[in-house]
Amino acid sequence: MKPLLRFSVPLWTLLVFSASTRAQCISNCSTGTFNIISTTTTNVTFELKPNCSLTVGNIASGNGLITGLTPGAVYEIVLNCSHCCNVSQITTKPETVSLTVTNITTSSIFVNWTEPVGMSSFYKVQWTGGGRNVPVNVYETFYNITNLTAGVQYEITVTAVAGDNYTEGQSATVIKYTKPAVVKNLTFTGFTTTSVSINWTKPDGGVDWYIIQWNGTQQVSSRTNETFFTIPGLTPGTLYNISVAAASVNQSNAGDNSYISTFTKPAVVKNLTFTGFTTTSVSVNWTKPDGGVDWYIIQWNGTQQVSSRTNETFFTIPGLTPGTQYIISVAAAAVNQSNAGDNSYISTFTRPEKPGTISVTQGTNTLSISWILPRGNISYYQVNISNENLVFTNSSQTVATTTNFTYLKPGRLYNITVTAFAGNFWNTSDQVSFATVPKPPGSIILSRQSNSSLQLQWATPDEMIGAPDIIYSITYQAVGGPSQNTTSTQNNTLLSLLDSGTNYTVTVKTIGPGNLSSTVVQNSSFTLPNPVRNLIVSPESTTSLNVNWLNPLGVKSYYRYLVDTYNDTGGLIYSTNITDNSTSVLNLNPGTNYSVTVRTKAGEGSESTVEKAFNYTMPEPVANLTVETVTMTSITLTWSRQNDYKPSYSYLVIARQNGSEIKNDSTKNETYTLYNLTPGELYTFSVFTVIAGVKSTEENAQSYTTITSVAVGVSVPVFPILFSVLIGFIIY
Repeated sequence: MKPLLRFSVPLWTLLVFSASTRAQCISNCSTGTFNIISTTTTNVTFELKPNCSLTVGNIASGNGLITGLTPGAVYEIVLNCSHCCNVSQITTKPETVSLTVTNITTSSIFVNWTEPVGMSSFYKVQWTGGGRNVPVNVYETFYNITNLTAGVQYEITVTAVAGDNYTEGQSATVIKYTKPAVVKNLTFTGFTTTSVSINWTKPDGGVDWYIIQWNGTQQVSSRTNETFFTIPGLTPGTLYNISVAAASVNQSNAGDNSYISTFTKPAVVKNLTFTGFTTTSVSVNWTKPDGGVDWYIIQWNGTQQVSSRTNETFFTIPGLTPGTQYIISVAAAAVNQSNAGDNSYISTFTRPEKPGTISVTQGTNTLSISWILPRGNISYYQVNISNENLVFTNSSQTVATTTNFTYLKPGRLYNITVTAFAGNFWNTSDQVSFATVPKPPGSIILSRQSNSSLQLQWATPDEMIGAPDIIYSITYQAVGGPSQNTTSTQNNTLLSLLDSGTNYTVTVKTIGPGNLSSTVVQNSSFTLPNPVRNLIVSPESTTSLNVNWLNPLGVKSYYRYLVDTYNDTGGLIYSTNITDNSTSVLNLNPGTNYSVTVRTKAGEGSESTVEKAFNYTMPEPVANLTVETVTMTSITLTWSRQNDYKPSYSYLVIARQNGSEIKNDSTKNETYTLYNLTPGELYTFSVFTVIAGVKSTEENAQSYTTITSVAVGVSVPVFPILFSVLIGFIIY
């Protein structure tokens, strides 16, 4: 093959150049060898001595590296060293081929590749595996490797050889398995309605496992390392095509299939059940089994064996004897009657007649049930009683036509059925419902009262907690008034629009299902009276308060009033119970705050809401009121503290001139000076002790102002006016 050189140097030029160089050097050069360091597909590296150079065609190198060569080509190299030269040949390595596998059989692998760039004279194909490792020289770009062992791994290499028929390039390698061989002697070893068992002989060559496939309605597969397998989960009565293939390494490397086919046995019919029965017939149905079915064979025995067949999945057996046991069988058949599946069995009695005309006698905890038996025979009766709300069921078995149920809950509706049994079959009456008599409610409790209503409650009747459809009938009446009625579904009620402070008599009874009623319970109570109106507390003296009010609305002649007095720390200090509208609270402390409450009482447990008011007793008056200092325009008053003095006390000072009030002022001190007075005028003074607006009795004094600028110091308790005038004349 002719190389495609990467530079344009005609061969004749290279040869002429080489001959000329040798001619020039023969007389003064000795023959030497090239020391090649490395060779690639396009480069050659030499070990180059000093003062030497390399030349390939028109390419020269002083460092020992020649590049840009053609892969797989043969080149002549000229070495020049100090006017000496040597000529030698070098071959580049061929390129690596691109190797692919296009076909694999049980005994062959076909490989091909692309011709590499550059020059190659032939290709060396070699494979290992199956005990062989012999190379083959190939002059094409493909090769079919034959006589291989089935199911065995082979490593295949292809190497390009250069134009010198000796230099080899980098090898291309591929690893492949041959296709496994077909399994031998595939046979059945057993089958049921849902499985088939098979076995086979291992094929020649290598095998890692076996792939088993079968088709019914869809393709299914599995795998095993053994030479036998049981295929589970098949459909009865169905044709299956089964294949087995040997595989190596992975499932995609499988050999050809070996095939076998068979039918599974028809399955047993499913869900054979009764769908109806009378005294003379039984109806049955069933579910078609999986797989193929052509018809069904039905058999039953009474006094003798009888059979029939149908294409349907239901059948009614007629002409049977009432109360007789029958054993019934159904089998599926496919293709012909001899290919029938196993029988499915069911057994029953014909039905007895239905009881009727059920009646009852009722009590609070008992029901006595009776009925009439129609024609026919029975083994026994079962009477069922139930109440869903109580999650209660009970039953009684008897051969008579009556039975009693005791220990029942009062005021409940019970469902009753009577069932006649014959063997394992029965006929049940229509359901009837009867109620027990309710019990009376618990004692009536007055839980809350107002001036126009009574809140009543009572305990749920004994054994009747949670009983549905229960109501309570309530009757109430004031003394001398009309009787009134109401109902409640709860164990409480509110009687409204009543008269205040009035006694009412109340009765309650339980009404249950069927409008059955209990005995009554009774109680009585007052409504609350209205509170008093316009309660006023006013100070009477230093030791007493006056309390008065107006009558409450709807006042009754039997009302009483509860008056309570509390000190300023909230302690109760006085209580009284009166029929009048006022009272005095005595023996109190001066200048002290007291609160007073008043409640209207109609009867025991019937009191109005509290009305409350408060006030102070009068404080003690000041002592020793004295005119202390007098000038032309001012007068100073002093006085002493009271015995009951409190820091909360203040003093009110009032000054008058000629009967007109000229000063009204408060002070916390026991002295007070009035200024801007008129000289020589008479002034009258009043001093009060005050607490929270409540004043003591007043203390008085009088004095003239002076008519000169000389101040006069006097200590004047309460003196007559004449003495004050005399003082003024003396000063004058």
